[in-house]
Formats: sequence, structure tokens, C-alpha cells
Amino acid sequence: MRLSTKHANQQTIQLYDFSGGLNTSNAEEMIGQNELSKAINVEIDPSTRLLRTVQGTKRIFTSEGKAFTDFAYSVIADLFLIVDADKNVYTMRRDGTEFTQVGTLTGNALPCFADWEDGMMIMSGGKPQYYHDGTLETITDSEEDAEESETNKVPNGTGVFVKDGRIYTYHGDILRASAIGDEHNWKDDSNDESSAKWVEVGYKDGGHIVGICNLSQDILIFKSNGHAYRLSGTYPNWTLSEIGRNIDVRSEGSCCALANSAIALGRNTMQAITTTQTYGDMRADDIALKVRSNIAGMPGTVKVRYVPYLNQIWMITGLKTFLFFDANCNGFFQRQYNTAVLDVANLGKDIYILKKDGVCKLVDDELNDDEYYLAWAFRTKAFLSHNQYLIKRVMADITPYSVNKFGCDFTIGKVLLTANMPPSANCIYHNYDYIFGNHQQLYLIPQDDLYVNSEVIYNNREYIFGNEMYLVNATVRRSDLRCVDREKIIRVKAAGYGGQILFNTLIFDFAEV
Repeated sequence: MRLSTKHANQQTIQLYDFSGGLNTSNAEEMIGQNELSKAINVEIDPSTRLLRTVQGTKRIFTSEGKAFTDFAYSVIADLFLIVDADKNVYTMRRDGTEFTQVGTLTGNALPCFADWEDGMMIMSGGKPQYYHDGTLETITDSEEDAEESETNKVPNGTGVFVKDGRIYTYHGDILRASAIGDEHNWKDDSNDESSAKWVEVGYKDGGHIVGICNLSQDILIFKSNGHAYRLSGTYPNWTLSEIGRNIDVRSEGSCCALANSAIALGRNTMQAITTTQTYGDMRADDIALKVRSNIAGMPGTVKVRYVPYLNQIWMITGLKTFLFFDANCNGFFQRQYNTAVLDVANLGKDIYILKKDGVCKLVDDELNDDEYYLAWAFRTKAFLSHNQYLIKRVMADITPYSVNKFGCDFTIGKVLLTANMPPSANCIYHNYDYIFGNHQQLYLIPQDDLYVNSEVIYNNREYIFGNEMYLVNATVRRSDLRCVDREKIIRVKAAGYGGQILFNTLIFDFAEV
């Protein structure tokens, strides 16, 4: 008997490259095959370029009764500086010990930190503050400086930046720089090139400065009217020039510097400012066209933080779910924690996140957050037919990195494919009883369509106890299911919890009928 000619157009779809990241600007059937219409707690693995789940968290410090808002790590002092909702400042060691209050911020703006000499400078809309030797020092005018002009007094500044031995801060449209090597000296002496200096940015253009960051040897200055400027060179060879307009920065803290570019997050855009070969100019490109609606829906204040070890830019909104940009593949994804994330700090390979009541550290060995499983989910391009699709076979191939219990389900159309860790693995892992002279097969395959490379344990003549690793081969887990399912549209999605997973490939055969 001949097979129906309707099946002659059978196609095989193999999905493994999701480097295009999140695309919510188009309908799910219109996005690219390497893009995702949903991407929660997944990212691209830099070494394999495959999709993987993100790291979980482990608590290192909890403080009841306090509501933290911001933090930073002082490399020089080797400790965290943490700010709470009442603007109190605390210090804490990396291991969560020696939590001590050292003072209170002088302003009410978003605190900004910069390593300086023996500690760290802090600007928060008031007078500069310098943490060093266990003390938070507030720098104020002396009595003899009280009659000086405003540009010679210690500034009330927002934002802080260190370059060429000077401390930079800003207020209104004035960029101030301290004297070289002296955080107390803000007096401009025209006869002394090393004295404090100031420059008015965008004379009478109607905007005020909302952010500064570095790009190569230059300082980029962003204003509330969308104008952006570049300050090149060192005094007295400063050169201030406008680099563009319509470069929107939505709030304080919404810009940051990468290795060779700067990022400016606007109300509906996220622009990357890079240098070009054309006359040494700079160019701003909107890199967030695929997630414009996600950016537009963010709260008014967003902290844009660069995480060097992951090569990611986190857009922290103070909510449980936030968007991040993966510079390894130039794609967007989302993280979703069980409690809100308020800030992030990267120290070498260690990444710390600030919660309202404490500090957590990202860890590889579990996918939990605040003692609960961390859920992940993603949804790929949908496949739409003018008639109907007949799904004939599906297969999922993953690599589990977790030694803990995890769940992992794939749904293709109405076909459900499950690739959970088999119960027998838990029976053998950390077993402290003798398995000797056993004549019963301990490894029981829970379902016929799940294939795992594992040796059976029976007729065994060796001791197996105190075992510190799974006897299940963690290299590949492959699930295969043959079925018959008719669909007008094939939606492909996956969801799970609890364990770190690398998604090798997802394959399904279908024919239009």
C-alpha cells in the first residue's frame, strides 16, 4: 500500500540557536527561528553558544527590619557599602560578616559610587562623601570659603566619576572636577592647572545633566533634552563637543560604560554609543528595537548595570522580573527572581545581588532563590499553516548540570515531552548503605521513551556507598516521542524549575496536510 502523497512534503525543524534573544515587537509566528517570544531565566552559554538556564542564588546576609535600596563594592577597602531606605550607609564584608552602620547620605538622589584613593567616593545629590578607614567623611566648605562663588564651593553633586586623578560630579548643566588628587579642594585657580575646574555643558540648550560615563579616553555627558556631549583630553586641553541629539537617558543611573561602547537607556530605546573610523566621530545605534514595548513598560527609574563576568547589561527596575542584554550575542532576555532585585555587583567571577532584606550570591550548583525553586521558561517561533500540520515525531536533547531534583517539560503543539531526572538517580546519589550481592536492577527507566546512558547495578561485587556523584551519565539526556497530532499552528515552548540545564537541541518532524 502506497503512503499518502500528502506526506511527501515532510519537514524537519531543528532548534538549537537562540542567539537572537527575545523579540516581542513581532507576532510569534513572524519572529526569526533563532529568536524567542518568551525568555525567562535563560541566557546564552558563551562557550557552546547554546541556550542554558541562569544561575540560582545563595543567601550570604539577611537583616530583618531594614529595607535596602543600593549597594556597591569597594575594591580598595574590600567591603560592601550598602544604603537603606532611610539613607543610612552600612559596611559589610564579602562573607556577610561585620555589618556596621558608618553614616548617612547627604542627599536624596540615587547614590553613585566610585573607588578613590583609600576607599570610595559617594555622591547622592548633597555634599561629597568619602569612605575610608572605617569612616564616612562628609566634605564641606570651610568658613573662609563660605563667601566664595558657587563654582568654587564644595558642590552639591549628583553622580560621581574618577578620571585623571580628579573627581567629577554634576549639578544642573555644570560639570565639576576636583583638584588633582584632592577630594577637599574644589576651588578654581586660573593660575594653577592642577586646581579644581568646571565646565558648562550645552550653554542655554534647555537641559540638565542626567548621566556621565567613560568611553575610551573621553567622558560622555547626557542631558535631559536628549543632547549628548563628549569631553576629550585633559585640562587645559579640554575639548567639549556635541556628539548627537535624540540620545535619550530616562533617569539618573540609566547609562553605563562597557569595554568599547557606552549604553544609554531611554524611555523607548536603548542606544549603544560607539566610536567610528570616520574622523574619530561617535555613533548612536538603537539596539532594542525587538523589545521596545518591554522598555516602554519599565518604571521611571531604572538602574543600568554592566556585569563584566557575564558580559551582560542588567536593567534593574526594583521588580522581580527585569530585562537584560547579553553582549555575547547582542540579544535580550529576562531574569525573574522570587523576590525583587535592587542592585548588582560583580567581583571577578563572583556576582552579588541586593535584595530588600539582604545580599545574595549567584551560584552554579542549584537553581533556587530565597529557599524556593527558581522557574524558567522559553517560547520559540510559532509555525503557522494555511491548512493543518501533522506532527509526526519530536525529540528533545538536554545536558543537566544539576545534582538536585529538577523539572523540564517541552510542549510542541499538544505533544508533551518530559525530561525530568529519574527517581533512581536520587536512590544512588549520596547513598550510605551497602549495595552488595544485589540481584535486583536498581535503575528503573520511568518511561519507555526516555533513554539515558547508564549502567545497571545488579550482580555487583563492589561496595557502592558514600558515593559523591550520580551514576546516571549527565552528558546527554534525550527524550524521543512518536505521535500523531494535527495542528493549525505549532507553538513550541519549554518550562521547568530547580536545576541548571543546557538545551542542546529540539527536533520535530511535521507535514502539511
